Amino acid sequence: MRARAAALNQRVEEMNRSIDANTALLSRWGAEKRNADTDLTMAESANQAAAARLRDARATAGMRIERLRVIDPGIVPQRPSFPNLPLNVIVATLLALVASLAYLSVAFGYRRKMAGLRPVITRGRSA
Repeated sequence: MRARAAALNQRVEEMNRSIDANTALLSRWGAEKRNADTDLTMAESANQAAAARLRDARATAGMRIERLRVIDPGIVPQRPSFPNLPLNVIVATLLALVASLAYLSVAFGYRRKMAGLRPVITRGRSA
């Protein structure tokens, strides 16, 4: 029993040494991570400052940058809305009817007017 207790005590001491070594390694890695995070933060702020300077330089140089963002991309129609063939035929028919009536009224009016102005022709003489 004593030998087994001694072996277990020795194993506990080895584990404590291993834990101490791992704790030291972990604290070193934590310090390195904090340094890397600090470097990353500084690099990001430098990048943002450089981007701001670039925007200012472009603005003063007269270069216009438009930032458009499409809100609604829209939908492509399946069939065209114009020309509407039945509507065009109806409109053309009505226009032809109106034009025909206007022509006939002008033509009949002209004939009636001309009929009233014709000279009366008598036999043998004209008046």
